[in-house]
Amino acid sequence: MPLTAAVVAVVAVAATWLGLPVPLTVNYAISTVVTGLVVYGLVRLAQLARELRESRDGLARAAVVEERLRAARDLHDLLGHTLAAILLKSELARRLEPARARQQLDDVLTMTERAMEDLRTVSGGHGKLSLGVEAESARSVLAATGIEVSLSLGHSALGQEVETTLGAVLREAVTNVLRHSSARHCSITTSEEDGVVRLSVRNDGARSSKGRHGSAGIGNLTTRLAALDGRLSVSQEDGWFELTATAPTLAWVPASV
Repeated sequence: MPLTAAVVAVVAVAATWLGLPVPLTVNYAISTVVTGLVVYGLVRLAQLARELRESRDGLARAAVVEERLRAARDLHDLLGHTLAAILLKSELARRLEPARARQQLDDVLTMTERAMEDLRTVSGGHGKLSLGVEAESARSVLAATGIEVSLSLGHSALGQEVETTLGAVLREAVTNVLRHSSARHCSITTSEEDGVVRLSVRNDGARSSKGRHGSAGIGNLTTRLAALDGRLSVSQEDGWFELTATAPTLAWVPASV
């Protein structure tokens, strides 16, 4: 507004000095102001267009980074448990007589084939897990190491995103049992109440919790559950470690998360 007033004043003074009629002076003043506003608008429009392009490019780069992070999370969540189990069974096979070692190696072959399938699943962007299948697999892997397993599944049908995420949580929990404890007993339970499913994995023989609460796997799964309006918590007391995950049974999340 000060600039507009100044322009009008200059035009008025010039018109008066030139002896122009008042109507013509007003016309010149209005034309000058309008022309200035048009020029300003065009310049500002060009600036906004440039800022929009920069913002769009920034969003595209952010989307690429987010997709890479999602792929890394999926790769860890799907393959971490299987690779840990393969390593464990391979070490066990080295200590057994040939007949029993062969069974362990057969299991390793099956797990390797499963890992390859999981890898194809991740690369195809269509990762899906069954909580029931993962629970049975967890019982088999834990039992093979001499851990007594108590399995109780009390949930009903779940949304695919919820089931896949809880399946990944169970894999990570079992991996932690194998890597961070000298467990002899492990319980895996699910329950459902008021539209919320709860998964609990509890084991004895817990060692120091350092590296478990803040591990990459726990962090990834906490993020995935938060996107489902769920949560993940861990606790340790008197040598027992418990991992608990909760989520709405039919929660949905965009594929980019």
